Amino acid sequence: MKAIALSLLLVSLAFAQSYLMIVHNPNSQALTDFQVRAKLPSSLQGQAITIKDTSGNLVPFCYETLTGECTTDPAQGDEYIWVKIPSIPANGDTKLVIEVGVNGAVKGDKVFDFYDDFNEGYLDESKWARTIYAQVYKLGNSFLLEPQVESVPFGGNNYIYSVYYIYPNNIIEMDVTSRKANVGGTILLVRDPLLPYHLGIQHET
Repeated sequence: MKAIALSLLLVSLAFAQSYLMIVHNPNSQALTDFQVRAKLPSSLQGQAITIKDTSGNLVPFCYETLTGECTTDPAQGDEYIWVKIPSIPANGDTKLVIEVGVNGAVKGDKVFDFYDDFNEGYLDESKWARTIYAQVYKLGNSFLLEPQVESVPFGGNNYIYSVYYIYPNNIIEMDVTSRKANVGGTILLVRDPLLPYHLGIQHET
């Protein structure tokens, strides 16, 4: 994982209150489309904001919620945002402007390489595929993967897997709950041995 340093500085502009966001890359390698988690000052928390580069181009970002999702609604956000920074030069800085008053947030899948909050009401088959016995049901704002008995640690015919390639240097963060009393096992989040660059999800049996 590449380490970065981030700071927020208040800048006064002629027509609106704005913040200057400076992201420093101490690495010898330039970073492209790099996701950064930034803590907003208290004066910006819950406020509608837009983020632009110094040329005025919109920069994708979303508001982090207390449940770990990434939303476009500033009222649901906690004190953090996730920003997809187009480029950060090696051993250098990238400057972004945060403008207050207009909400420019986008959905999480426009910020992260792979993102799904399962709030659409259906399993998004552009992101996930499932094997023939994998039964998936809507349960509130999440999905329930109904297990079938398998005789192998992972595989068989009862799991879902990501359509998106998950490469070895990717960082994965997930919030998954296992109802052990019902399924008799825990949930496995593993690299699919049959599809090694995909994320597989299956109940352990």
